[in-house]
Amino acid sequence: MRLVMDFYELVSGKTPSISCTLLEDSLNSHRLAFAADEAMESGKVVLF
Repeated sequence: MRLVMDFYELVSGKTPSISCTLLEDSLNSHRLAFAADEAMESGKVVLF
């Protein structure tokens, strides 16, 4: 439910909670997780 409240506060012009992250940070963490999965499956180092 916190995610919904953070979104609502953001689009309402209010300051979201401290747990709200920047889109760039979220995308980088997802890229890292996908690279880790690929590396685990292939047994090779994956750069991103």
